[in-house]
Amino acid sequence: MFTRLHTNVAYYRDLQQGISSEDLQRMMIAYQVQKRRIADYHRKMIHAVKKHSEIVYKLNSDMRKAMMNLTQAQWYLNQPG
Repeated sequence: MFTRLHTNVAYYRDLQQGISSEDLQRMMIAYQVQKRRIADYHRKMIHAVKKHSEIVYKLNSDMRKAMMNLTQAQWYLNQPG
């Protein structure tokens, strides 16, 4: 509600200052496009961070398995006989 009221007030103020309604319409469209671009970029960044987290989790898991295998190998090598 506040945004719509604020937009209407700005619209009439701009009309009084000599900005045409067509220019105002173009400015509003440009604002919406820019807002959409930012939202898309934000969505892509979140996706990239999730992918990165999955990769790090998999690497940590693989490293844990490798360490367990190494520990078992050392144990077998240290057995007498």
